[in-house]
Amino acid sequence: MKSLRTIALISVGALALIGVTFNSAQATTCAVTKNQNGTINGVLCANGQPNEKAKSYLRAATPAMMKLTAKPSITKIKTAMCTDSTTSKATSPMLDNAVTYLAAQFKWAKSTVNQTDALLVNGSYCK
Repeated sequence: MKSLRTIALISVGALALIGVTFNSAQATTCAVTKNQNGTINGVLCANGQPNEKAKSYLRAATPAMMKLTAKPSITKIKTAMCTDSTTSKATSPMLDNAVTYLAAQFKWAKSTVNQTDALLVNGSYCK
């Protein structure tokens, strides 16, 4: 009996170590790198969650977008995009970074994301 208990404890310990290793490896894949065009890589972590390390950059580059809430109307998104592109000089790729982050953070509906993507592709957010 004692050997079965020992095996069980070793197994639990091994599983715990695997979990710790996985979590620390996942954390290292959640880095932010800046590109020459002003955009960033790493808006989302490997697990699909918004990368908190990207938040300060996004607030500086797209302040109006980053003030949006969980369920903004397309009109509010369009206004924020236009404000950031004219006031903060944010490019469409920078706005796309903000959309990616916010859609993951607030779990925006697919229809909202699709409409926002259309605004980015058409460049019609200031029209």
